[in-house]
Amino acid sequence: MPTRWRERLEVLLLAVALYAVGASVFLRVGRIARRQIELEAGLEQLYLIEQEHYAATRRYFDPTVREEGFVWPWMDQFEWEYRPTPAGFRLVVRADLDEDGEAGAWSIDASSPGVRQLVDD
Repeated sequence: MPTRWRERLEVLLLAVALYAVGASVFLRVGRIARRQIELEAGLEQLYLIEQEHYAATRRYFDPTVREEGFVWPWMDQFEWEYRPTPAGFRLVVRADLDEDGEAGAWSIDASSPGVRQLVDD
């Protein structure tokens, strides 16, 4: 009878170890996906604010310049490049969301609120 309990205990410990490994993997993937969703949602929000600002003032603002009046702490996590054009703007963001040492790049422009992934992270 003690052998049977030992086998059950071993199976239980193996199940707990597999659960812990699986949970750590899923939590890491979840965090990366969450950061990408936050980045894309922020870019879409910036697009909408740019369009409203343009409708009111007939000019686009540079969201990377704090003097424009927009201070968003989440922007500090990423590298931003704002490119004004005669017809609008283009905003490129670089970030290493999965922390593998290689940054991905995303962009929006005045033509559409859709976020385009330029370089895979």
